[in-house]
Amino acid sequence: MAAIFRQNGLAVETAESGAEALQVAAMTPPDVLVTDLTAPEMNAVDLAFELRRIVPECRVVLSIGPAHRPDGAFEARIAGQGFAVLAKPVHPAELLACIYDQLKIKRANGTEAPKDANRN
Repeated sequence: MAAIFRQNGLAVETAESGAEALQVAAMTPPDVLVTDLTAPEMNAVDLAFELRRIVPECRVVLSIGPAHRPDGAFEARIAGQGFAVLAKPVHPAELLACIYDQLKIKRANGTEAPKDANRN
């Protein structure tokens, strides 16, 4: 997916775990976090909340598989957070559209995304 994001003009940083993602974010604050609900070492929701503590304006896209369909506890935990949730399998075009939507929301909230990541 990182290659597809880059081909579409997005600057991309990758991480193999939640802990590594937080380290990367501390050095290069992201505009949008795209993560799988079953990320290694730290689940995606915990990662998203911790990342928002470090980078409050970061937008979040959670990808969830059939085995991890949202339940009431999941829905309650992310309610009001503005997280985008996509069910797998996710077509790259759908994921890109979601990322661009999150970047538009970020811009509308007064925090401009890098010019190479903006799409009109």
